[in-house]
Amino acid sequence: MLSFTKFEDTIRLAFYRYGLFIAKRPWTAIIIAILINGLLGINIMWMKRESNLENLFTPTNSKAKTDRQWVLSQYQDHTGNSFYEHSLREANKYGEVIVKSLNGQNLLNETLYAELESLNEVIRNASITSGDGIKLRYEDICARRDNICVVDGLIVFSEYFRIRYQNDDLPFPLLKTEDGNIVSLKRVFGNATVLKGKLKGASLLKLKYNLRQNGINKQLSQKWEEAFLNTLAVLKNKHYDIAYSNSESLDSELGANTGGDAGYFKWTFTLMITYVSFATAGGNFVSNRAHIGRASVIGAGLAILGAFGFACAASVPFENIVGVMPFLILGIDNVFILLSNLADISYEEPVEERVAKTMKTCGIAITVTMVTNMIAFVVGYLSVFLSVRIFCIYTEHITGLLVKQSVAVVLCYFNFMTFVLGSMTLNEKRTLCDVSTSPYLRRDERKGVVWIKNIFCSGDIPESREDIESRCDRVPNRIFPMLVLYFPCKIIIILLFLTYLGFAIWGSTQLEQGLVISNLVSEDSYLYKYSQWQSHYFSSEIPIAFVIKSNTNYSNSNTVWEIQKLIRSAKSDPDINNDFEIDWSTEYQRSKEFDNSTENNYVKSLKNIFLPKNPKYLNDIVFNDAGDRIKTSRIYVMTTDIKNSLSQGKMMLRMRDIAEHSNLEVFAYSPAFIYFEQYIAVLPNTLQTVGIAIAAVFIVTSIFMPNVLLIIFVTLSMTMIMVGVFGFMYFWDLSLSSITMIHVIMSVGFSVDFSTHICHAFMTAEGTDRNSRVYVAMIRSGGPIFNSGMSSILGILLLYLSRSYVFRSFFKVMLLVVIFGQAHAVLLLPVILSWIGPNKPFTKTEKSDSKNSSAFKSVYENKSFNSKL
Repeated sequence: MLSFTKFEDTIRLAFYRYGLFIAKRPWTAIIIAILINGLLGINIMWMKRESNLENLFTPTNSKAKTDRQWVLSQYQDHTGNSFYEHSLREANKYGEVIVKSLNGQNLLNETLYAELESLNEVIRNASITSGDGIKLRYEDICARRDNICVVDGLIVFSEYFRIRYQNDDLPFPLLKTEDGNIVSLKRVFGNATVLKGKLKGASLLKLKYNLRQNGINKQLSQKWEEAFLNTLAVLKNKHYDIAYSNSESLDSELGANTGGDAGYFKWTFTLMITYVSFATAGGNFVSNRAHIGRASVIGAGLAILGAFGFACAASVPFENIVGVMPFLILGIDNVFILLSNLADISYEEPVEERVAKTMKTCGIAITVTMVTNMIAFVVGYLSVFLSVRIFCIYTEHITGLLVKQSVAVVLCYFNFMTFVLGSMTLNEKRTLCDVSTSPYLRRDERKGVVWIKNIFCSGDIPESREDIESRCDRVPNRIFPMLVLYFPCKIIIILLFLTYLGFAIWGSTQLEQGLVISNLVSEDSYLYKYSQWQSHYFSSEIPIAFVIKSNTNYSNSNTVWEIQKLIRSAKSDPDINNDFEIDWSTEYQRSKEFDNSTENNYVKSLKNIFLPKNPKYLNDIVFNDAGDRIKTSRIYVMTTDIKNSLSQGKMMLRMRDIAEHSNLEVFAYSPAFIYFEQYIAVLPNTLQTVGIAIAAVFIVTSIFMPNVLLIIFVTLSMTMIMVGVFGFMYFWDLSLSSITMIHVIMSVGFSVDFSTHICHAFMTAEGTDRNSRVYVAMIRSGGPIFNSGMSSILGILLLYLSRSYVFRSFFKVMLLVVIFGQAHAVLLLPVILSWIGPNKPFTKTEKSDSKNSSAFKSVYENKSFNSKL
C-alpha cells in the first residue's frame, strides 16, 4: 500500500506542477486549444457519408456475407432474362405498393378491379431519362422472365386468375400458375377472406415491381425507384389508400430523420450554457464563476468540432448515428468537480497556487473519468458492427497498431486542461482585480441597500465555499448528507436498491433482440405507414437455398437420397413451410428424360433435354467449362411467416446446422441472412464488449485509486448500473440491436464517472470517522454530481421530441444511465462507505489543517447534525 501511496503522491505532484504551469500562461493555453480544435475542424469540408444499412448495422465478415461472395462468384445475374425471386443472389431492386380499400371493401369487385388496373398502368408509365437522354419506362428496365416483366401480384390481372376466382376455384394460400410456378397468395393479398381453402376476397393487395441489377441497369433501376416514389407521393384516389416503398427507402428515411433532428443541437447548446451559467453563478457579482461554466461548454463544443474534423481527415465516413455525439457535450461534469475543489482553497493564496492545489486535489478524478470514457469507445472498436466502430472512431482513432485514443474524449480532456483551466485562471485574477480596484460594495456596506444594487454592485473576497456556491450546489449539499447519514434513511435506501436490482435482473431476462423496421423511421414517413401495413396484413415468407458446392456425383442414387433427406430435415423445422419446395434433382429423377447410367449421360440429358423443358431450374445449376459436370447447384425451401427478428436469427442457425450435418458439401443461404446475422450477434457481442470494458475500467481504477474496497465498490456499482440499463430498456420498450448497442457501450464509460468522483472524494477526505468523511465527500462532490447529472439530462432532453429512433433510443438509454449513476453515487455508495468504507489514518496535523478547510469546518460547526450521528 505504501508504494501505491507514493505512486498517488507522485501523480498528485505532477498535477500540481501542471496546474502551476497553466496558471502562469493562461492566454497561451487558451489560444493553443482554439487553434488545434479549429484547424482540425476545417477538415469537415471533406466529410464522407455512409448510410447503407447493411454496411452499418450487420456484422462485418459474417458467414452470410462470406456465403454471398461465394454465390456471386459462381452464379450469374439473371434478373434481365430469367428472374425468379427465390434464386436471387442478393437483395433485389424494386418498387412496392400496397393498396388498401376504403371501409374494408373487397378489392376484387369490378369497380375496384378497374381502379387497380389503372394504378398498374400509372406505375408502369413512370419514366426516367438515361445518360444518353433516352426516356425509359418500367418496361425498359424491369426484371424479366420469358421476355415479360415480373411484377409480384400481377397474376391478379391475368385471365387465368379471374376465371378461377369467378368460378370460386382459387386455392389459398398457394396457387399453381399456368406455367407450373407456385405463387403464395398470402404475400399478395392482405386481410383475405377464405372459405374452405378458397379465396373469397381481400381488402389489401401488394404489387412488387422488380428491377434489373446487372451492369448499367442497376444505376437505372435506382433512378426509376426515385421516379416510382415521386409518382405515388402525389397519387390520390377516392376508392383506396396506398402505402409504398422501394429498396432504398429505409436507408434514405433513416438518414433524413437523423439529419433533420440534428437541428436540436443548437437548442441543446443554449440550454447547456444557461444551466451551467446558473449552476456556477454563486457568490456576488464579482466572485461568481459563471464564466468558467460557460468556458467548459465552449471547450466541449470545440472538442466536438475537432473530433469531427479529425475523423474526416482520417477518411472515416460519417454515419447518421454519429449525430448523437454532440448531445453528449463531453466533459461538462468535470467543471463542477473543479470548482468544488477550488472553493476549498483559501483566497489568501496567490491565484497560481490556488489553481495548482485545485489540480492536485481533483486531477486524478478528472483523469479517471476521461480514461474510463475512452476505454468504452476503444473497446467498442472491437465490435463486429461497422456502425459501432465508426461511432467509436469518431470518438477514437488508431495511431499505430496498438494505440487507440478517443478523439472526442481526449480533445475534451485536452480542452479542459488548457482552455477551461486557462479561463478559470483569468476569472480568478479578474475577481481579485475587481475587488481591489473597483468601487463595489463590501460585505459591511450592503445593509439597507436596494436588492438590485446589492446583486450587481457588490463584491468582496469569499471567506468560505458558502460565499461562492450557487443554490444548485447548496441544496444537494444539505439534502444528500442528511439522507445518507441518517440511519432509518440508510435502511430505506438499501431496500430501494434491492428492489431496483430485482426489477433490473428480471427485465434483463425479458429484453428482446433485433430491430423493428417501423421503429427506425418517423410516424409521418411514407415508410412507416408501409411497414405497419406490411407487418399487420402480409406474411414474411423467405426462400432458403441449400447450395451444394462440390463436384458431387449426381448420378449416384445415394446423392439423390441425401438431397431428399436434406429437404425432409429442413421441412421438419416448425418455421419451414411443409408444402413448398423447389428441387430440380427430384423433379429430374421423376421425368422421362432422367438418365443416370453414367455421370456424363446424367449431365447431358439434364442439360440438353430436361432444362430446356423446365427453364425455371436454369438459374439453379452451374456446369463446368466443359459442360460435362455440375459445379454447383441449389435447392429451396420456404419459411413460414416469421415476424420476430430473434426467431428469424434462430431459424437461420438451425438451417445452417442441418446443412452442416448433411453428408453433402452444402450450406444454407438467403440474401435475408445478411440482416439476420445481427439478431444472433448483437447479444454476445454486447456482453463481450461490455465485459471487456468493465474489466478495463477495473484495471484503470486500480491504478488511479489503489484501495481494494473502493475498487470493488466502483466496479460493483458500475455492474449494477449496467444491469439496470439492460433491465429498464425492456420496461421502456427498447430492444437490444446494433443501434442500442452503441448507446449501451457508451453507458459503460458514463456509468463509472459519478461513482469514481464520490469514492475518490471519500478517499481524500479528512475526518475522525467514516460518517464525517462521507459528509466531507458529499460536500465536495455531491453538488457537482447533481449538477453534472442535470447538465447531462439537459444535453439530451430535446431528443425526446425527435422523430428518429436513433435519437429517441439514445435519449432513453442515456437518461437511464444518468439517473442510475447519480442514484448510486449520492445514495447507495455513501451509505456503504459510511458502514464499511476503508479507514484512513488521521493525524493531529491533518486534523488541524482540516478544520481550516471550509468543507470540514462545516462538520464541526453543524452541532445538530453531529448529535444525530
